[in-house]
Amino acid sequence: MAKTNWDQYLASQMQDEELRALVEAERAALEIGYRLATLRRKRRLSQTQVAAALKRA
Repeated sequence: MAKTNWDQYLASQMQDEELRALVEAERAALEIGYRLATLRRKRRLSQTQVAAALKRA
């Protein structure tokens, strides 16, 4: 599959170690948020309920 201009740009930008570290940190934060939202929905909790539970903890 041919690489798009975006793929080529991203690959060139990810050669910068500082930028790569920032991107990886952001991805990790997004993953935590995604997992929290998934668990919250599974347990049918509102964001307010989760916040209240965390405040008590």
